Amino acid sequence: MLISTSQLNRLILCLLFIGSFHVTVAQEKRTREDKMYFRSGFGFSFPVGNSTDYLSTKFSTSLGLILSLADGPLFLYPKLDLHAYGFNQLLPETEFQTLGKNGRATTYLLNMALGYRKVTGKIGYYGFLGAGGGMILTPRVKISENAAIATLSNKATG
Repeated sequence: MLISTSQLNRLILCLLFIGSFHVTVAQEKRTREDKMYFRSGFGFSFPVGNSTDYLSTKFSTSLGLILSLADGPLFLYPKLDLHAYGFNQLLPETEFQTLGKNGRATTYLLNMALGYRKVTGKIGYYGFLGAGGGMILTPRVKISENAAIATLSNKATG
C-alpha cells in the first residue's frame, strides 16, 4: 500500500492540526478550575499546662471549606473544630456541690480566615489570617436531697 504525496501532505496537515489543537487546549486550561475544597481532619486534643490537672486527652475532629476567590491566589477558609477532653472537676461550685468525675468537656470553635496560596513547582504554600470564637461545655452534677436523683447538665463558657 503506497501513499501518494497529496495523501501524505493531508496526513501531515491533519497531525499538525491535532497537535496545535492540544497545545491550545492545554494553554486554555491554565486558569484555576478548583473553586471549593472540603477539608476534614481527626486526631486527639492534648491539654497543656495546668489544664492537665482536670482535662485529659480524647478524640477531636475538624471540618472546613476552602473557597477560592476568582482565579487569584486568595481564598476564604471557614472551619469548625470540635475538641473533646476527659473532665474531672476539682472544686465544687455554689449551685453544684457534687464533683463531676470521668466526664467529658467539649469545645466548639468557629474560625473564619482569609488565605493566600502560592504554588511553586509541585509545592504549595498557604498562609492564613483570621479570627474565631467558640464555646466550652463542661459537665456539672446536681443531686436532689430528697429523691437522691442526679441531674447532669453542661455549663457553657465562651
